[in-house]
Amino acid sequence: MHTVLGLSLTERWCTIMSLAGLEDTLPLNLESALKLDDDSGESAEVTDTLERPAVLVLPARISCESPGEIFFLLRDEIPDDSVVVEFVTENQWVKIQPDFWSQNVRCMKALDFPAGFVNVNVYCDGVITAMTQVEYYTTAGEIERILQKVTDPIAFACQ
Repeated sequence: MHTVLGLSLTERWCTIMSLAGLEDTLPLNLESALKLDDDSGESAEVTDTLERPAVLVLPARISCESPGEIFFLLRDEIPDDSVVVEFVTENQWVKIQPDFWSQNVRCMKALDFPAGFVNVNVYCDGVITAMTQVEYYTTAGEIERILQKVTDPIAFACQ
């Protein structure tokens, strides 16, 4: 028997101690708990559905006053210049080929957009391989966002 974080573990049983000192015993048979009930007699393999995104855009928030550079970190290596990035807002649509930094990284000067969200589509050989979003913000909007997180903005401003 092993005790881990208040649990008494044996090979096939898990005992949970409650605060009142009462014990609840639950069967812990992982073999039968993980089997799927299926009439066909076949078992299904459970796979991890969490994947890394195809692209990560850094920074995810861009200042409207001084946009600076933007980097596209690609999950898969793309050795040539077949990557094109598309920026889409309600009023603008811009397609541009970023500079080659490495096989997994492309970079460019961030484009000038008004404050708000901009959809970003990454194309490889003319096919969309990733979609994400970046946020453009103004200094005044950033101050407002910070103050909204503070419980007492006046006390915060007086510090």
